[in-house]
Amino acid sequence: MTVRNILLAGAVLLLSAVNLHGAKAADPYPVPMMHDWSGLYLGAHAGGAWGDVDYGRGSAAGPGPDNDFDMGGFLGGGLIGINFQNGQWVYGLEGDVSAGTLDGNRGFVGDFDIEAIGTIRGRAGYAMDQYLLFITAGVGFAGGDSTEPTSGQDSNAHVGFVIGAGMEWAVTEQISIRGEYQFGTYGSEKYRFPLAVPHFHKVDFDTHVVRAAFIWNFGTLLWP
Repeated sequence: MTVRNILLAGAVLLLSAVNLHGAKAADPYPVPMMHDWSGLYLGAHAGGAWGDVDYGRGSAAGPGPDNDFDMGGFLGGGLIGINFQNGQWVYGLEGDVSAGTLDGNRGFVGDFDIEAIGTIRGRAGYAMDQYLLFITAGVGFAGGDSTEPTSGQDSNAHVGFVIGAGMEWAVTEQISIRGEYQFGTYGSEKYRFPLAVPHFHKVDFDTHVVRAAFIWNFGTLLWP
């Protein structure tokens, strides 16, 4: 090997060493990129629902016997929310609206149905890159409808408390899918029936919802 070749080989090795050292000095402990959960998002959800109805009867003559029963069905709808992220902790606010067939049958006496449910909830969770475990709690609103073949029909609005938990998986930067459970308990309201023998029912109920959701995150599109 000639002196010229030796000098060229040494120069190449020296430049390689300098470049490698510079790269290590600039980033001695590379940190892997983590998924960013912050930002606005929209979604659609659907799932199964069931519940327990406390259906107490009353009239001018005084209280009557309770007629408690179960209800069940399917709910679907939309949601909107916003996330903020601090390290691996994620927190935010979410609202949703659901409608479907959450029905309770009282046999020949009549029916009680939940026509729609809406919630406004806070969320807090812990992110593990593209996976987010979260809990949620807030206020719920439900529209009920009760029908009795011989006495008429009445509708009312209930206010309650909702709590739940779930997990979300970020498939891409903008798209995620979610599974979650929500429990709701709704306060008592009077349903009045003026026909035949006038009477009313004081109704309260609990709901259980297990659902999946498809989420589109606009965070990286609407702000830096």
